[in-house]
Amino acid sequence: SELVAAAASIPHAAQISAISPRLITETVVNISHDGENVMVPGVLYGMELGADGAAINDLHIDAGRALTAADVGAPVVALEKHFLDFYDLPAQGPVLLSGASEVQQVASVIAPEFFMVTTPEGGYMAESSLAAVFTSIETAQTLTDHADQANDLLVILAPEADHALVRAELETALEDAFPQISISSNARENDPLYEVMYEAVSMNQAIYDIMVLMFMLGAMFGAFTLSNRIVEA
Repeated sequence: SELVAAAASIPHAAQISAISPRLITETVVNISHDGENVMVPGVLYGMELGADGAAINDLHIDAGRALTAADVGAPVVALEKHFLDFYDLPAQGPVLLSGASEVQQVASVIAPEFFMVTTPEGGYMAESSLAAVFTSIETAQTLTDHADQANDLLVILAPEADHALVRAELETALEDAFPQISISSNARENDPLYEVMYEAVSMNQAIYDIMVLMFMLGAMFGAFTLSNRIVEA
């Protein structure tokens, strides 16, 4: 695609180890199950699929089967686990998307961007009001009438890459290739969810350290009290 070609044209393209385009669009998800109807706003993720699934940001299968190259262009999707669990919905079955497009859901999945479900406004625990739908980029292009288009690019850099340099070159190349479109980039470590998860790990470690210290001090105080009693006896 033009998006990938522009990214691959930068002077230090050798420092890029993988590139994968995506088409991300808003949708509405409508599922009927056991006589009830669930309809919420959703986000449709069209991804490149290989024989073993997505090359970057692959999906972990909670139930059902993986999306593979055999599903490219087919009306087949996987839905995000937290949303399905909140409404007690099955991992497989028919799903209706915006534009009266019926697709077949084949899996409940966990996605890297949805370890915790957040809204675009920054709200957390949003699984009741947001459904993420994953499919091949070709299927997403068909469902949204965006043939051969992509609006998101995942890039993995080589371990020795100069992140700031490559990022600047990518932004320049994409702005030159698509002057009519606003370009923005975001590093993984700057993602709000990534920050929350890793800050939580650091905070939990600090709490555990304090608890261990308190137990040690308590044990030392108990031993000291017991020795005093023995001496007094």
